[in-house]
Amino acid sequence: MSTWFGSGQRVHIVGVGGAGMSAIARILIQRGCVVTGSDAVAAQRLSALAAAGVNVSVGHTADAISKNQPDVVIASSAIAQSNVEVQAAHAVGIPVLGRPEATGLLVQPWRVLAVSGTHGKTTTSSMLTLALRAAEIDCSYLIGSELHATGDNAHEGSSPWAVVEADESDGTSLRLNPAAVAVTNVDADHLDRWGTIDRMRAAFQEFVDGAGAGQQPSFVVTCADDPGAAALSSSVGQQRRSYGFAPTADAVIEVLSQDAAGCEFRIRGALDMVLRTHVPGRHNVLNATAATLLAHHAGAGEGAIASGIGGYAGARRRFELQGEAAGVRVFDDYAHHPTAVAATVQAASTVASGRVIVLCQPYRWYRTAMFVDEYAQVLAGADWAVLVDVFGPGEEPVSGAGAPDIAARMRQAGAHVDYCSSKCDAI
Repeated sequence: MSTWFGSGQRVHIVGVGGAGMSAIARILIQRGCVVTGSDAVAAQRLSALAAAGVNVSVGHTADAISKNQPDVVIASSAIAQSNVEVQAAHAVGIPVLGRPEATGLLVQPWRVLAVSGTHGKTTTSSMLTLALRAAEIDCSYLIGSELHATGDNAHEGSSPWAVVEADESDGTSLRLNPAAVAVTNVDADHLDRWGTIDRMRAAFQEFVDGAGAGQQPSFVVTCADDPGAAALSSSVGQQRRSYGFAPTADAVIEVLSQDAAGCEFRIRGALDMVLRTHVPGRHNVLNATAATLLAHHAGAGEGAIASGIGGYAGARRRFELQGEAAGVRVFDDYAHHPTAVAATVQAASTVASGRVIVLCQPYRWYRTAMFVDEYAQVLAGADWAVLVDVFGPGEEPVSGAGAPDIAARMRQAGAHVDYCSSKCDAI
């Protein structure tokens, strides 16, 4: 057990409402810590944390430190060092940990199955968790979104196994000391941290190698269909399994049927199984296959894996059905990289009996500036696209990289697109 997070220790989390930080808070509560936390705005997740036993507050004040008297503070990667609570902790000598360091300490007792990649981490981690639970393996899990099946995004189980979403955006993936890893894809993203795609690729290679974490993963799963993931090399002593539609993969996927309710598919090669997803899209078939390989490695039987994969009904903001009115179904999806947006549009096309209308708010100015043309191309796959202004917290707008610029390129290509300056206007 980590000496940092034992029963009775007082931990304050700055930015506790975030997906990753709320998961940490839940594990700490289950370990018997006294957990307090703050976030800038009230949100549904704060209410859920309060019900779980976290003393939450809205707004950041120096008083949160003096009042709660934590032994340690954990700050979200989205929190600046100038934050008043971080500064107050430093002023009185309280250790302040970032999310990567805190997560690395938190997972020390577990045999970690770490899922990384630019897209698909949450879905793959969720499917893997359900496959292990179906096999009666009470795994711990730390996932970037709430599972519909459990209602939460974190749990400390009785099994030595743990499923951890290994986020590369802030380097958390490099702190996990995993027993086995999966990489779903490697796309240019989070270059505000990594600077160049080459440095990002090097970070994924370090993740696969276990460099700096103290343990080399013994089992490595990579997607053969993705050039970035396929280019990752294995070290001596590692067992490698690739998966994908490519005939060169160790686990080759063949789609047998697909409809609005999901896909039935066969895996041949490393395993020979027929599975069915109940979420649409070929990208989810890939996610399910990665989860299957890791679950099998952890000891889950084929029947349990099929049950767990088939029982996955989605996670919060992952092509999540919000409701239906006047024959129109509304889904919410967190996709922000053009590759992920394209997969979401494709999944919507599979589900839709009529038009696919996409309302898109690009996330982060640096990313939008990199991919103006790519956004225009993938959004043109919808019957009608509506764009609203870029959401770029803490960033300065980039000239030529706004939603109107994407819309202009789409119009030039003949796509049906509108730009709205606010979400209310878009609705």
